[in-house]
Amino acid sequence: MNVELLEIERKQNELFFNIIDKDTNLDIGILFTVDNHVAYEIKPEFRGQGAATDALKLITSQIKNPVLEITYNNIASKRVALKSGYTLVKVQPPFEIYEYFNEKGKNK
Repeated sequence: MNVELLEIERKQNELFFNIIDKDTNLDIGILFTVDNHVAYEIKPEFRGQGAATDALKLITSQIKNPVLEITYNNIASKRVALKSGYTLVKVQPPFEIYEYFNEKGKNK
């Protein structure tokens, strides 16, 4: 899947995006950031096609020190985080905290 992020709203420390499939121009999900924390959701009919991974990689390149807080039972999001280069750094129930480290091992 070929995705892009279309910014739909900006408030102080928050950004909101639609995740768009560039091939079909369909809105397939949402992604938002609060400070350096990132959250995303793909519509059920588009899951399992790599859209969340691609969208997360796009936003990761645009923000400093990105962080994901993923609930312990959200296996799909944990896979997306790992595929996108994130590392589990802390368990803080009910969340697992993931951070992105570049090739040199340092946070962006």
